[in-house]
Amino acid sequence: MCGICGVIDKNRINPTILLNMAASLKHRGPDSVNIQIVDNVGLGHARLRILDLSESANQPMSNEDDSIWLVYNGEYYTFREYREVLLNKGHKFKSNTDSEVILHLYEEYGMDFVSCLRGMFAIAILDLRKDKLILLRDRVGIKPLFYYHDGSKFLFASEIKAIMQYPGIIRNMDLESLRTYFSLGYIPGENSIYDKIKKLPPAHVLTFHEHNVEIKRYWSLPDTIIFKEENSAREELESLLLESVKMQMISDVPLGVLLSGGLDSSLVASIMASQSDRPIKTFSISFNEEKYNEIEHARNVARHIQSEHFEYKVDLEKSEIIEDLVYYYDEPFADSSAIPTYYVSKLAKKEVTVVLSGDGGDELFAGYNWYDWMLKYAAFNRIPQNVRRLLSDMSNSIPLHFKGKHFIGVLKLEEFDTFFERTSLFSNSELKLLLKNECSGNFYQQYKSNYYNSGDSLLKRLTRTDFSYYLPDDVLTKVDRASMANSLEARVPLLDHKICEFAFSLCDSLKIKDIQRKYLLKQVARKWLPPDFNFTRKQGFSIPQSEWLKSRYHDKILDLLSNDNFLNRSYVGKLLKDHRAGTRNNSKKLWPILIFLIWQKNAGSSIL
Repeated sequence: MCGICGVIDKNRINPTILLNMAASLKHRGPDSVNIQIVDNVGLGHARLRILDLSESANQPMSNEDDSIWLVYNGEYYTFREYREVLLNKGHKFKSNTDSEVILHLYEEYGMDFVSCLRGMFAIAILDLRKDKLILLRDRVGIKPLFYYHDGSKFLFASEIKAIMQYPGIIRNMDLESLRTYFSLGYIPGENSIYDKIKKLPPAHVLTFHEHNVEIKRYWSLPDTIIFKEENSAREELESLLLESVKMQMISDVPLGVLLSGGLDSSLVASIMASQSDRPIKTFSISFNEEKYNEIEHARNVARHIQSEHFEYKVDLEKSEIIEDLVYYYDEPFADSSAIPTYYVSKLAKKEVTVVLSGDGGDELFAGYNWYDWMLKYAAFNRIPQNVRRLLSDMSNSIPLHFKGKHFIGVLKLEEFDTFFERTSLFSNSELKLLLKNECSGNFYQQYKSNYYNSGDSLLKRLTRTDFSYYLPDDVLTKVDRASMANSLEARVPLLDHKICEFAFSLCDSLKIKDIQRKYLLKQVARKWLPPDFNFTRKQGFSIPQSEWLKSRYHDKILDLLSNDNFLNRSYVGKLLKDHRAGTRNNSKKLWPILIFLIWQKNAGSSIL
């Protein structure tokens, strides 16, 4: 895994500045940092050695006549078969890397080379013959890629911090992104917290030519239902999983698997163990706080597959990792499971350089509890609207501790607004109380439009929406930054694009059946997991947010608020007061506030 960066500037490029850009990504690639300047174009690369450990595999990398240059972050799992094809066509290779295969695939096929790629990647290709720069991001959004364009210069990088190394970068905050962050806990879509810095969306290619930016989609999920019969679907899924795990075990350095004890990571670990001629290494973390512990479930799976199992107990009360994580994420990011993800990555790095993880199963096979919640809403939606509205209005008088209060309260809303309320941290009305500067809410409209264009069934709309936003911009962002902070490469076999295409070709009844979420995946997993595996459990990584916000972070929020210009102090103060008193659990609102305030402090005077 690596970090990449580059710049096109009308003025002369300072090699020291370019080197600083690349060096800021050294946590992603600690083994070597290199740059190349060609005329008014600079490319930088920080390398984590995975395949071909020799210096001949260093980047930036060029073809034989130096007319095409490449920097690349990712893994191309089927590169060896295409290397043979290219050799037969007369191409010369100086390394045994996937990077050089990508370079020559482009040289041979032009932009059609994209169809040959199977893996995770962020790619930059400088084509001097055609005077253009091409940026490409993988189909799912596993690997990040940001860019900046202000008319006089164009920059790109794996992380925002590299772009910020360049002089003259406009650092205005994007207020729409701030609003969206407080809605979702992350910044989705093409935007970042800075209005001039954008994300290249997954499955898109960007071409920079004659100072113009053109962005096009090159891949989409299928719309047609192909698999309706359970037995054939189960056989196909198992075959795809075996293929994906096996090809993602390719490595010239030690590898293992992150094992939470949940369904997805346990299945990946079990298949990986079956493909290995020696015990695989598995990594789990535990906590002093018992209610946040899943370690026994992980141990059970480790015993079943006879892995070499490693554990680390995190003392969350002594954890001081939040400020470091804010640095690695570059912008506000409120998913608190980033903390345990960081610690399990740190544990794994002591033994291996590459890990497989189980991310993606929930979005592909309908694993989230809000899918159940929305399907129940759909059933209630058959009730006449005036009755639903009456019930919703009555919810105001229902005690806070009543389990169904929130559900009843949203019955009067339309489908998307119900989904948005269920998954949002702050409602639209609460955002007006929180933020000093009101903005348009453009993303809400975009989000809504994409939601209704995401499929003809409720479950399709839900899963496609989460696949498009929550998966790349929260789940995969969390894993990428937490693992790369420890110079650890994380691979996600469930998100091989062929498995993604398969999952979205399934009928709904094979995803949720008899109120059982992830039905088909569970049917496959029963063959691989221990007989006593708990298929109904779903917890995920969690931390004692509520307790922390009453004690260790209560005063910190108040202190940070004194230098804040974006949030209403009186409203935040009331959230804190009610939370500490125990009258309301405001942790899901206070945590993103804490993260934003820390990020803002660290960004300092650079924020305009």
